[in-house]
Amino acid sequence: MYEQAKVIATAFALCGFAVSVVSGLIAGETAVVAILRAILAMLVCYCVGWLGATCMFHAIREHLERYVTDRPIPPIAAAAQHVDNYVDYNETLTAPLPIATAVAAVARANQQSVGVDS
Repeated sequence: MYEQAKVIATAFALCGFAVSVVSGLIAGETAVVAILRAILAMLVCYCVGWLGATCMFHAIREHLERYVTDRPIPPIAAAAQHVDNYVDYNETLTAPLPIATAVAAVARANQQSVGVDS
């Protein structure tokens, strides 16, 4: 978790540095002043990014922990018993398959549109 927070903080710091350098040079400051202010902005942005990322990961972890505890996965034996209550494994299928039914309907429609009698 903390490695990801460091990555987010570093990206935030580099963005702050780049924006500070560009805005300082556009404002007409000297390069030294612009870079010094950019380094200060980079340090501040790193701290803000690290705190924000840490808070975000903490909130996500709490949400996931609450989600898992509110929705437990039943044991496999209980799930198998639940399925066995509703399925009769000795029953044979008497209804035609849906795809076969659709193909037969299309074939009948084609024969009727062409005028072929079966």
